[in-house]
Amino acid sequence: IKNLKKNGDFYWVSAKILPTFDENNVVIGYDAVRQDITAQKELEEHQEMLAQQSKSAAMGEMISMIAHQWRQPLQAISILVQKLPLTKMLGDEITEELLEQVLEDVNVQIDYMSNTIEDFRDFFKPNKEKNEIEIKKLVSKAIDFLSYMLNIDSIKVNIEIRENKKVIVHVNEIIQVLINIIKNARDIMLEKQISEKILNIKIYSTTNYAVIEIEDNAGGIAPEIIGKVFEPYFSTKENKNGTGLGLYMSKTIIEQHCLGKINVSNSSLGAVFKIELPL
Repeated sequence: IKNLKKNGDFYWVSAKILPTFDENNVVIGYDAVRQDITAQKELEEHQEMLAQQSKSAAMGEMISMIAHQWRQPLQAISILVQKLPLTKMLGDEITEELLEQVLEDVNVQIDYMSNTIEDFRDFFKPNKEKNEIEIKKLVSKAIDFLSYMLNIDSIKVNIEIRENKKVIVHVNEIIQVLINIIKNARDIMLEKQISEKILNIKIYSTTNYAVIEIEDNAGGIAPEIIGKVFEPYFSTKENKNGTGLGLYMSKTIIEQHCLGKINVSNSSLGAVFKIELPL
């Protein structure tokens, strides 16, 4: 129950109200036990606000990724379309075979762009139910979303699969977590101007968990801040383009939505994010 104070402020209580009966089983009054839950409600509202901010940031990043994914096929279509007037300009004949080949190649690029839109549209569908999926497919979907960015930034991705177990999760939420961690790794490798950028992804399982480890070669996270990376609004990006919500929401998704675990440590190469999802 939301209650109004005399000064105009509000406070929240959880109330249990029970009737009192006389010897004839007639209600003669009520007893109420109330517990102040204002702090709990404020925390819930704060978490909801953070979640909305994170979704807005994720959508902005996704739109940026669509633009990147489309740039290459658009350039290809432009080159293919110019092929016809160039052929005519050179005095060569525009044959039926040439026309059909150009149209076929253009359609291939258009199909790719259409599939990209479908993938991103599916990503933003609300996760009403959990689905069973192989860990390898989760990782592959995240890599596919980021493929253009990884290629353009010359980031080599090594995937080692020891055991490819199935988990039951909200698929898009886990992909969001993987995308966030991979993008963070890419950003820090670019920021530190790593000449040979490498991303190592390991997939294996323990007795109770399927595990994904993501390691970069950017030298690791400084000891004085490694314990803060999952805090809201904390960002290591020098240009402060980050919202500081990505890893906080990743932790919330893994621990609260999936009942899993997420942590970060340093290896001899760089930072290692370890995600454990219940089998």
